[in-house]
Amino acid sequence: MLIFVVLFAIVVVENEYSEEKHIMNNWSDINNLSTLAAGSLIVVESGLLLYGMNFPKTSEWTGLKNNGIAISDIILGGSLIYYSLSNRNYSNDVWYYVIISSLLVSHGYREYEYIKGTPNSFTANTPLFILNNVRIGLIGASLGLNIKVAL
Repeated sequence: MLIFVVLFAIVVVENEYSEEKHIMNNWSDINNLSTLAAGSLIVVESGLLLYGMNFPKTSEWTGLKNNGIAISDIILGGSLIYYSLSNRNYSNDVWYYVIISSLLVSHGYREYEYIKGTPNSFTANTPLFILNNVRIGLIGASLGLNIKVAL
């Protein structure tokens, strides 16, 4: 669903502006918005999950692995927010791709854990699994649009 929304936005942007300069600016704007959306969702959801599962400590979910994943999400998501709000072109920045790759690997691992049925997995239930897929979609959209801007 998210992919169709992004594709629709791309078609609208391409049809609305005919000059190459305007199209490139809009690609950059869409890229910044998708990166901001991905980073914001990751930081807010991980922060709430970390807080909700640890205070009061009533869940078996808490542990070094799951807390570490949530904390790394907050740091990496915050980095995406920083990149999206900075007024510079980050399409050729190696650190951006390291952050995006780390997030994709981390979220892919969560999918693997959930599908395998690992006890005490990060995605402990179906709503978290669905939200994880939304996050993967936003991260993928940010990566794809960033590559488009770089080319």
